[in-house]
Amino acid sequence: MNDNTMSNLAGSQNTHTVDRPYLCNVCDKSFKKKYNLTDHQRIHTGERPYLCNVCYKSFTCSSGLAKHKLTHTNVRPYLCDLCDKSFKQNCKLIEHQKIHTRPWLCNVCNMSYISSSSLTKHSLTHSTMRPYPCDLCDKSFTREYNLQEHQWVHTGNKRYPCDVCEKSYTKKCNLTKHQEIRHMGEILNPQDVCEILFDTIKTGPIFVDLNGEDTIPEN
Repeated sequence: MNDNTMSNLAGSQNTHTVDRPYLCNVCDKSFKKKYNLTDHQRIHTGERPYLCNVCYKSFTCSSGLAKHKLTHTNVRPYLCDLCDKSFKQNCKLIEHQKIHTRPWLCNVCNMSYISSSSLTKHSLTHSTMRPYPCDLCDKSFTREYNLQEHQWVHTGNKRYPCDVCEKSYTKKCNLTKHQEIRHMGEILNPQDVCEILFDTIKTGPIFVDLNGEDTIPEN
């Protein structure tokens, strides 16, 4: 063992014995304060002596209980410095702040997302990959949810009923089209209705017959 190795080993040992002298006898963690070691060792023993007197959830340390108790109050000490939102827990604030930064950027269209999983799902829209095939027809989809929604066409499961009339649809977007054409004319002026009709033609066909029935293709 050369001098450098001996020096590094001695420095490492010094860090544990001087800066963090309290060593866990189960794992390799060490701590500056004895009470931190005591709290840590409860992870190994399963002991959770700090009990919430509201919901009876238990914790290994008093600080964990103190943070938890905030969930039973209206105190929200963690403030976002970019908007007016506040949170009871710091982890919730950190998660929220990703909305402002949106660090996950699509290298095709520059759309940004708050998580890598959201970016991955979005990226499929730029590729020819459609990994979710329907086992009842030859259609395939980029997202699992789109496949599930499509399969309702085969099962006849119309999950989106109109709250004005008796019609129902397998897709929410088709329900929206129906309500815009059939029911919003009662509260909008003719110019607004024409604009809705024009937008609907751009987004997808809808057919209105003389008897006032609308037929929106399901796919």
